[in-house]
Amino acid sequence: MPMQAESELSQPIMSHQTAELRRLHANMWYGCPQDQQEYAVQALLARYLSEEEVIYYMRQIRLEARECRDSFVQVMQVIQEKEQQPKFKSGTKAYKHNNIVKFALQENLKEFGWSLPPMQKQKRSKKEVVEPDLFRQY
Repeated sequence: MPMQAESELSQPIMSHQTAELRRLHANMWYGCPQDQQEYAVQALLARYLSEEEVIYYMRQIRLEARECRDSFVQVMQVIQEKEQQPKFKSGTKAYKHNNIVKFALQENLKEFGWSLPPMQKQKRSKKEVVEPDLFRQY
């Protein structure tokens, strides 16, 4: 009886994972070599992110790819799903950027068991650096 209850509880989890795998395998990039997947992800990210952000996120995805070879396809999947949303399609460049960074890469990747931390941008001081005039006599 306890075994039956345990299998019933794991049934929804298993069907959710199976659905995610089916969705992932349906992606046209799934069967491509990893270097082609990597190039495609980089091009996809470049549509919405700055060059500095693309470099950061590609580094993070490569680290994840060491553990899970489907990482590049998973990133493509969540971004392509965002692109299909009407609000995303009609959104501004800033809206699309924020949606990719805050939702696709952080939240939606959690469906696959991982996510990408946001890039920490260095804050630049607004104060002007004043160098002493060495030739001025006081």
